[in-house]
Amino acid sequence: MNKKPFFTMGLKSVLVGFLLILVSCSSHRPRDPNIIYLDEVKYTQKRDTSFIGLFTTQPVTNFSADKVLKPLSLVVNMDAVNVSDVKFPKRFKDDAIISFKTNTERDVQGRQYGQLIVYLKKDIDFAIKSTEYGLRLDIKEGSGAVANSAVPEASPTPSLETPKNIDLDEVQKTHEQDELARAEDMKELQETEKESKAPTIETPIVHEPEPAEPQVPEPDSPISPTPFSKKKLDSITRTSIDGKERIILTCSEPIEFQKSVLDKEAILELKNVQLGPSISDLTIHEENSFLTQITPSFSDSPYASTKVTFYFKDSIAPKITQSANLIYVDLERPKLAKRLEDEEEYVIDFGNYLISPSKLPGRKISLEAKETDIRDILRLLAETSDYNIIVGQGVSGKVTIRLIKVPWDEALIGILQSQGLGFVKQGNIIRIATLTALKEEKEKAVEALNAKDLLEPLQVLFIPISHKKAQDLVRHLYPFLSERGSLSIDRSSNTIIMRDISGVLTKTSKFVSSLDVKK
Repeated sequence: MNKKPFFTMGLKSVLVGFLLILVSCSSHRPRDPNIIYLDEVKYTQKRDTSFIGLFTTQPVTNFSADKVLKPLSLVVNMDAVNVSDVKFPKRFKDDAIISFKTNTERDVQGRQYGQLIVYLKKDIDFAIKSTEYGLRLDIKEGSGAVANSAVPEASPTPSLETPKNIDLDEVQKTHEQDELARAEDMKELQETEKESKAPTIETPIVHEPEPAEPQVPEPDSPISPTPFSKKKLDSITRTSIDGKERIILTCSEPIEFQKSVLDKEAILELKNVQLGPSISDLTIHEENSFLTQITPSFSDSPYASTKVTFYFKDSIAPKITQSANLIYVDLERPKLAKRLEDEEEYVIDFGNYLISPSKLPGRKISLEAKETDIRDILRLLAETSDYNIIVGQGVSGKVTIRLIKVPWDEALIGILQSQGLGFVKQGNIIRIATLTALKEEKEKAVEALNAKDLLEPLQVLFIPISHKKAQDLVRHLYPFLSERGSLSIDRSSNTIIMRDISGVLTKTSKFVSSLDVKK
């Protein structure tokens, strides 16, 4: 007997199986680790409650569930969840559930969210919660019928008695084993009927509803969840007292909200809240207000919510609190540094010794002179410039010049440089002296200014810190201190206390204001 054909057939079978494995592996698309995927939907039932497990690759934080009347269904909305490749239960039998379907939608901002649609035979009560594997949907039959069922608005969701620690994998495996056994029994029954020439009994489809039940809608049928909540934002009021501003959001009942604060903008998202009939945009024209506009808006996708956006004139950190059905948004200008009164009045005026601008305002002149005394030239420039010129001791010599349409200040500086002279301007007076004399005068002026610092009375400055810790900022202030200055911190009020002369306190206050900003 030739065994080669059998060997060839076996080899072909192995190759075909290997190719099928390669095809299945190549058809598996790689997944983005930054995207949440809905992998599988599992079903189990215990007593009168059905448990549906939604297994996702990462926890789902933003979700909602709503009942829809036409067609009667339960829609689970999952923000930023991909539902393109989901494994559904192969077999199940439930008195209230017809089938499952997934759908991908986008909200008005263009953000994508996934939907799980559970088509129903009759009215149900449900509860949904987040679990370690994704989401769990608990369904319990309600009192209504399919044809005449009406979902009342704002009806509170009854609490379902759900067993703890349900292992959906184990329960699903048990159901599959039962269905396999049932399929084997049906196969034996069909073979028996064939042998006896009896009519063939086809395997019943457990998903197919009875004729009296509503049919599964077409894939293109729109699903529009109907909001059931009666919570409303009734009013937005604004008050301003003593430089403080408060905005009060009044709701029909206590609500949940999320806040996000940007540079010159703050957004409050009120979950499951609708806008009241009297709510509209509010524009603020007051100069002393922190706000320019308050804009409320409502969106029902992916879940019903109202957003209230506050637009500020400058960067500010609002304080947002809640009391019962009221939400308070408090605005207050940051505390500024406060200087105490001078310890005593003692003012020394040393004049303007160190300021000598290189350019003085004036008209153009034409001048020609030969071996002329420099004092006569300076007197002529004084008449031309409308400045009072004082010539000091040691200024002497003769100059020869020829100037045509030259600004008088440039002519003055050129003449002084040629003779080793300089000038100091004080108001409408120009003093001219030798460079050596001016240098000695400036050195004495510096000594006088230092003496002024030693004689100037000390002041105390309190600098309250709003956004950082005072002990973190104080180390940057020591280089500003004079020889007589000192620093300390009051930790209880987060305040820096500084004692120094007026000029140092002014510079330090501006420096701290530039550092004490919100991140």
